Amino acid sequence: MKHLLLLLAIALGLYGAWQLAGASARQRTQRLLHTHARRIAAIVALLLALLALAYYLPAVPIL
Repeated sequence: MKHLLLLLAIALGLYGAWQLAGASARQRTQRLLHTHARRIAAIVALLLALLALAYYLPAVPIL
């Protein structure tokens, strides 16, 4: 749960920085995000799927 709160705080900080940035910085960042949006979304979806899989699968005793 702490990790989710940390991610939320980081996201809010990045959003605030986005709003305070100048127009040229916003345009460059928007272009960068547009070119990488599918890859970022795929990675996030994969991580969420792995998290759900880890929740539903029982633990494997190693020792």
